[in-house]
Amino acid sequence: MANKNILNEKERENNGLDTQLRFHYQADWAIVYLLEKLLKEEEFVIFVEYHEDVICSNSTHLHDDVEFEFYQIKTTEANFTIDNLCKYEVGGNSIIGKMILGVENKLFKKNVKKLCLLTISDINFKTKIKILGDQCHFTNLEENEIKDILDRLTNELKIVDPIYQNILCFQKSELPFPSSQLSAKGKIAEFIQSKHGDVRSDISSIYRVLWDDLKIKYEYKIPFDQWNECVQKRGLNSEEVKKILATHISLDLSENLKKFIENYINKLSGDDLLTPIRINLINNYYTYLLVNRSPEIIKYLEEMRSKISIPSNILDLNEIQREITKIDLIINDNLQFKEFNRMQSVAIYEVLNKVYEQFTK
Repeated sequence: MANKNILNEKERENNGLDTQLRFHYQADWAIVYLLEKLLKEEEFVIFVEYHEDVICSNSTHLHDDVEFEFYQIKTTEANFTIDNLCKYEVGGNSIIGKMILGVENKLFKKNVKKLCLLTISDINFKTKIKILGDQCHFTNLEENEIKDILDRLTNELKIVDPIYQNILCFQKSELPFPSSQLSAKGKIAEFIQSKHGDVRSDISSIYRVLWDDLKIKYEYKIPFDQWNECVQKRGLNSEEVKKILATHISLDLSENLKKFIENYINKLSGDDLLTPIRINLINNYYTYLLVNRSPEIIKYLEEMRSKISIPSNILDLNEIQREITKIDLIINDNLQFKEFNRMQSVAIYEVLNKVYEQFTK
């Protein structure tokens, strides 16, 4: 599949005051949703108000098997029934009808694996969806409910592709509407505790940076012909989220390794004035490595670390510096790692950590 942005299609109308008010909840829900993806070590790109309230791609790269999940989010407190889900007026469409039309005849149709109505209220099928987080796929409804909905949709849309029976689902949101911001911050704290235990972190800053990023990209509504540009400017992807977390979580180096690196930096530079800054940069990189365990990162680290030669004399500062300079050049060829390599911090850490490991076995 070429790099052409398959989401660059005409969107159905979705404007108005209600949409603006609901964005706050949509962004909070998207934050909780992306944390669930990170816990599972899944790659993703999240888009808000792009064809649907929230959509998620399972890859930052465009290929034939890329998958999308579409979520229409309803924040009304009134419960839903088949009647109000399928109700439409002349010249308009029902809730489910609009969801289908947002996908029908689009380039990305075959890539949509989930088309979900997410509500803060109950959905009153025969088996009610009333517990937070509960969901029911269309094919798991009662047979007479399936027939009733399909009959109504056929009357409304004339033709309903059978594909929608396999991707439609209904879900009650696990995020309370009145306190969505507080709940989202709580989920961030739970995520950090689950992944990293008791560490220092700035929950409010993590929330604000994620929320602001979603808001900025939500407002960036020009068409994107190229997928890569769309991912960068319109979506929030897993790699960006990991960097945000790494910046606001403090996972310090072990005390002995930290002292070892500090001593070397002081001797290499001959000036300890900038040492605390370098150590802070190294800590940020170290945290990023712990946060990001993707196969691509692990592969790159293995290849890069295999090129590090341990000096025969670890007291020879010139030999150490030559090795750091060599690795610095390698790292700066990788845009992802170059970002962390200010003041050679990544190169210093990688070389000195390997030396430390070699002589403390």
